[in-house]
Amino acid sequence: MGGRRSWILLVAVTLAVTACNDAAADPTLATGTTAPPTTTPPTTTTSSTTTTAPPPTTTENPDARFQEIQRLAEATFVGRLNAIYHGDAQALLQWMGSQKAYDDSVALFDQGIFIDEPTAENVGFAIEEILLDRPDCIVARSTANTIGVVDGATGESTVISVYWPSESGVLLDAAVWQQGTPRSQWIEECDIAVRGVTP
Repeated sequence: MGGRRSWILLVAVTLAVTACNDAAADPTLATGTTAPPTTTPPTTTTSSTTTTAPPPTTTENPDARFQEIQRLAEATFVGRLNAIYHGDAQALLQWMGSQKAYDDSVALFDQGIFIDEPTAENVGFAIEEILLDRPDCIVARSTANTIGVVDGATGESTVISVYWPSESGVLLDAAVWQQGTPRSQWIEECDIAVRGVTP
């Protein structure tokens, strides 16, 4: 794979969307927001996936809260990759919070990009910094490593991930931005982007 295409594919696979500044703008939304859907995603799993949502918890202790977000975000990361690996659109709904993130993930179903099935044991994911922690939106700088799982993966990819907490207790993947994107751009995902997925 070429250098830029390889980077975009790695980010798309590890975080299920391409970098937002590479996406076509939707004229109905402010700059940097995701495409508009209309419904709340159901929390459905199928037998083809092995990832289950961790139980929801919340805490006031900063260290415990960091670990909680790490656990939830990692479950979303692995669950999303596993759904893409199996080509399971229904299972994917459990992890996606925006139409663009869902559509970009579905587009990877037939790309033959996996070397091995993604699991919590063979992929790496870590929250480096929590940039925003609100009841309706979490933003974190995260690092993912899919060497040995994704064809062409050559190292870690660090991005800014936007998550929407769901009623079921999982974090829904809403958007991803390149590391270094100003707050004024990614905060729009929390404040005005339309939430939900219509498969």
